[in-house]
Amino acid sequence: MSVPLHCLVFDIETRSLRRLTQDAFADLQPTWSNDGAALTFVTDRFSSRLDALTFGDWRLATIAASGGRVDRRPAFETGGHLNPQWDDDGTHLFFVASPDGAPNIYRQRLADGRIQQVTDVVTAVSGITSGSPAISYAPEARRLAFGVLRNGGYDLRVLEGIQVTRNWVVASPGSGISVQANLPSTVSATISRNIVWRSGGS
Repeated sequence: MSVPLHCLVFDIETRSLRRLTQDAFADLQPTWSNDGAALTFVTDRFSSRLDALTFGDWRLATIAASGGRVDRRPAFETGGHLNPQWDDDGTHLFFVASPDGAPNIYRQRLADGRIQQVTDVVTAVSGITSGSPAISYAPEARRLAFGVLRNGGYDLRVLEGIQVTRNWVVASPGSGISVQANLPSTVSATISRNIVWRSGGS
């Protein structure tokens, strides 16, 4: 984090701007829930210490559209979390995380916090920079587009029909403190990929 960044809502009808967050932390990449009742975003407020001037990895958070308390979503304790995207029926949340080093796409079931690994890319699911948005989900089409770092450039790939490569279980869904894998790391599945755009590299 370099400067405080906040979530704001602009009302088109009244042309008014309203702050949802306003503090010393950084809040990025907000996305509306399907019913418009809440925003999910990434923040460093749960991993940073202002008194020690140490800034940690991005974590997932949710706030009501009316404002108020910022709640942490239970997820991984290691690595960053970026680019949350709600699925078509509002029961799952896609995001990019790097619990074991390589950023990949994960899907969390909101009812119980269960996390499923969707991609198994060895380089990185990434935007132009490490903190840029890397995925976009089209709810009606049920398609997930994402960028992949490869050979010094970026592939843009489209995933149709989500398949799971690894399951993760939140050991303490209420606290969001502990996440454990319940399947071996070697479990994988074939992901259908369509390369539709290529930039850089060879």
